[in-house]
Amino acid sequence: MTRYDERHVRALRFHIGSNRSQSSCAVFGLRFHERFTGTTVGSAASFAFGLGMLEAFGVYPIIGTARAPSVQATRIVMHIGYLLLAIQFVFLLVPETTHRAFSVQIPFSQSLEWIALATLLLSGYLLGGATWVVWDRWRQTSAVVLEIPTWTRPSLQSWVLVLGFAFATPGFILNSILPSVSLVLFSVGAVLLLVGILPRKTKEGPRVQTTDTSTTSELRKTAYAEKSSLGKRACELILQKYGRRRVFAVCMWGDETENSQPYYGLNLLVVVRDGLRIPAQHYLLNGLEVSVYYWEEISILHQARTFTEEWPWSSNNYRTRIVLHEKNGWLRKLDAAVQKSESADPTDAVRESALLLVGHLGKLRDAQLTNNTVEMKAECWRIAWGAIELTLLLNRRYVRRDYWKEVFECPLQTPDLRNELELLLELTPSSTERMAKAAEKLSAQLFEMVGTRGISVASSELKV
Repeated sequence: MTRYDERHVRALRFHIGSNRSQSSCAVFGLRFHERFTGTTVGSAASFAFGLGMLEAFGVYPIIGTARAPSVQATRIVMHIGYLLLAIQFVFLLVPETTHRAFSVQIPFSQSLEWIALATLLLSGYLLGGATWVVWDRWRQTSAVVLEIPTWTRPSLQSWVLVLGFAFATPGFILNSILPSVSLVLFSVGAVLLLVGILPRKTKEGPRVQTTDTSTTSELRKTAYAEKSSLGKRACELILQKYGRRRVFAVCMWGDETENSQPYYGLNLLVVVRDGLRIPAQHYLLNGLEVSVYYWEEISILHQARTFTEEWPWSSNNYRTRIVLHEKNGWLRKLDAAVQKSESADPTDAVRESALLLVGHLGKLRDAQLTNNTVEMKAECWRIAWGAIELTLLLNRRYVRRDYWKEVFECPLQTPDLRNELELLLELTPSSTERMAKAAEKLSAQLFEMVGTRGISVASSELKV
C-alpha cells in the first residue's frame, strides 16, 4: 500500500487522535474524521453545534428552578439531554486519555466512538427541542407564573456542579500534556458533573403561621427618631442576610425628616441585583406598620423612568428618601431615571386614565338603571379620584405632600373642580341624583380637555 493510500484510509475512519485540533473538537463532542472536519461543512457544523450548546445552557435558567407543573416535563428532557452530553465525553476522552497515559490498547475503540456520536446526536435532539419549547412558550413569562422560588443560598448540588466544571476543565486542557493527570481530573469532574446534573426532588415543608399574643394590631404614634432607628436596624439585617454585593441601596421612603406623620409607617426600599427575587414584607411591629419592598435594579429603573397613570402618586416616593445604604453611588442611576420620566410622552398615561374614567362612568349609569344607591355613591367616589389623577397628569404634576391642595393649584383644570369633587366625595351633603349629574359633567369636561391635547380614547374601527 502506498503512502497516499494509507493517508486515504486514515481519512475515512473515525479515530482518536492526539493533535490539538482533535482535542478542541472533543470539547464540543465532534470527533469526526480529519477530512470532514477540515471542510467548510464540518467547520459550519462544529460552529452551529457550539452555538446550540450555548443556547441550551443559556435557556435553562428560565425553567431551572420553576415549580409550575407545565414546565416539569420539558425540564426532565433537558436533564436527560445534559446527562447524555456528559456521558458522550466519557466515551470519547476516558479511553483516549487511558491509552496515552498507560500505553494500553483500548478494545473496541471505534465502537466507543460510534456510541459517543450516537449519544451526542440524541443529546442534541433533546436539548434542541427543549430549548425551542422554552423560547416559544415561556421566555416572556413572569417569575410569579412560573412559580420560581425567591432567592435562596446555593444548594449543595449547585456547588457539586461547579466543582465538576472546575475539575473537568483542566482535564481537557491537560489532555495532550499530562494525560495521567488529565485522566484523574476528568474522572473526578465527570462524577461530580453527573451528580450535579441529575435532578433531585426537594420537599418543601409546610408553612407554619404562628401568632404572637404579645403583639397588638393597634396603631400607635411613632416619633421619627424611632422610625429611623428601626430602619437602620432593618438595613443591617438586610445586608447581613443578602450580602452587600447583592444590595445596591436601602432607603426609607415616603416619610420626611421634618413634618413626619406620627401614624405613617416605616417603608423601606431595597434595590437588589437582577435575578434576586425576594417577596415584600408587610406587618405590624408593636403598633408600627412596616413595609419592606425588594426591587430588582432593572425593574425599579424601568418603573422610575416610565410615565404611567400611576406617575402622580409614585414619582415623589423616588425623590423623598432617607438613604441608609448605597453601593458605589447607585442612587444616581435612580435620579437619572426619574429625570427622564419628567420629559417622557404622557399620551399613553393620559389615555389610560381617561379610559378608566369611562369605565367608572359606565358602571355609574348601570347603577342608575337599577337604582343601586350604594353602587352609585361608590362609582362617584371612584370618578372623583380618577378626576384628580387625570388633572394631575394633564398638568404633569406629582403629589408632593397634600394632593387635595395641590390639585387645585394646577393651572389646567375644569371650571368648577372643587365643588364637583366635594359633591362626589360627599364632603358636601347632596342627593345621589345630584352626585350623578356632577360626575357626568366633570367627566365630559375632562374628556374635552383630553381631546384638546390631540388624545383620543375612541376608534372608528374594531382593533384586535
